[in-house]
Amino acid sequence: MSRSHETPASFAAALATGGVEFVTAFPGSPTTTLAMYLDAHGPAHGIEFRWAINENVALSQAFGAAMGGRGAAAMMKHVGVNVASDALHVMGVVHGLAAPLLLVEGADAKPGSSQSAQDNRWLYASSPQLLVLGPSAGTELGPCIADACAISAGAGMLVVVRGEARCFGAREAGERAPGAASPPASPYAAWPRRGFALATSARTYEFHLRQRASVLARLGPWVEASWRGSAALELDGELETAVVIAAHLGASAAARARAHGLPHLRVLTEHPLPEASLLALARRCATLAVLEECTPTLERELAALVHRAGLGARVIGRRELGDPRPIGRLDDATLDRLLAPLAPDSPTERSEHRPPRVDPGPLLDGLAAQLEAERLAHDQAQPASGFPDHDPRRQLFAALRGLAAEVFITVDPGVTGVLALADHQADVKMHMGGAVPIAAGWSRARVGAEGRRSLAVAVVGDTNLPHSEWLGILDALDHHDELLIVVADNGSSEMTQRIVTPRLAPKVAVASLEAAGLRCWMTRVGDGDSWRETLAEAAAVSGPRLVWLHL
Repeated sequence: MSRSHETPASFAAALATGGVEFVTAFPGSPTTTLAMYLDAHGPAHGIEFRWAINENVALSQAFGAAMGGRGAAAMMKHVGVNVASDALHVMGVVHGLAAPLLLVEGADAKPGSSQSAQDNRWLYASSPQLLVLGPSAGTELGPCIADACAISAGAGMLVVVRGEARCFGAREAGERAPGAASPPASPYAAWPRRGFALATSARTYEFHLRQRASVLARLGPWVEASWRGSAALELDGELETAVVIAAHLGASAAARARAHGLPHLRVLTEHPLPEASLLALARRCATLAVLEECTPTLERELAALVHRAGLGARVIGRRELGDPRPIGRLDDATLDRLLAPLAPDSPTERSEHRPPRVDPGPLLDGLAAQLEAERLAHDQAQPASGFPDHDPRRQLFAALRGLAAEVFITVDPGVTGVLALADHQADVKMHMGGAVPIAAGWSRARVGAEGRRSLAVAVVGDTNLPHSEWLGILDALDHHDELLIVVADNGSSEMTQRIVTPRLAPKVAVASLEAAGLRCWMTRVGDGDSWRETLAEAAAVSGPRLVWLHL
């Protein structure tokens, strides 16, 4: 194997060992090298790889695959997270997915190949409250992926792995992940067997965040052990200055701190942080110097943490260390220039200390039962509203459920989708632009597996179709996904005062989709049983297909 393939091969092996079998990506450095390796060699690792039409589609497909019980990952660069942001804020807060789900982000702090040096750490730590691991070298990638997959499987939640070129572009062989060589077992059943609709909405979002706080509290011992530092941290006594190093910068900056004899602690997570460990260091130090690239996110978090604890340690960042640049890489020469004035007269021990490893898996034992009990209690206290008995959409969803032995139904956030959540008429509602790619991802996990007769159905509104579902349809066509798309057309946006937004007339839209290669039908609810017969006809054929249904 060439040295240029060592890190990508270790990455692929770690994904496979962690239970990831389906990876979808939109190209963008520094993740492109890893994605290209999977495109060429994924089958050798048991991984199906595909390029997505954009980052929203990539993350949504991976989410659908995880709902179907197939471990999945979506890969994109830091600015691509903008395109996936709507999906991230809803998919990122839910729990109970039936297989591991990772988002692999490639950061570019200089920037080197991007239009901006966007820093997404604040986004992950905001309303999604995502767990973000930050490998900083190729040797750290395998153990990082192993922990990410174990945590994702145990909590059924999205976990982010955030790295940059010094990690994803490294040529050194990675460490073997600790633990068994078999993927972590998921305690959650796949949809639609779960028997309820997974959704984020005004009714559920706060509930999901309360559950996330509980999950992160369980993971506290693992987070508190997620750091590396100089041996001096284990000794008693006061320290004049210590260096705190962000996860993405970790290994290289730690090596420079050791070279200057500086006590240091480098965190291995971007969010949450090992707060108790950082506070223990702050109690011994007059000054904490923070090293990180791009925005002073860690510097601000650490300063706030020290302030809340009432400690007197001074927290300084790269600007006060002598680097006035608002962005840019911290290479070895720059690090040496910033650290040299801090070097103590009597250098500390230069070996690295690692706290005892904490296996995250056992920390999540019993979580599945807890989450289910909380969900049932929430649904009883705040039940979802459904369709009135006379509403033709009630008949529609009942007919869709009867099209195959196993039918998985995705919906968009319009009124049709929201009302379909009651009584498990649909399986999932996430964000605009998610219905088609989620169904496509689920189809890659379930259709044809174990001889099962399964059908993935995406129900989208006539407003949402031109807004954000069109690209998902083109992607499904390109990959020949096995799914049925149903456009529920009521002629306006029922969610927003029946405003009619710009759109193609139904016949023009259908003609355009047919020109792209999509097989289409048009029918109307209320025309006897002909609409049911049309749905059955469409369900019986293969490939992506669409029924335009006038309500």
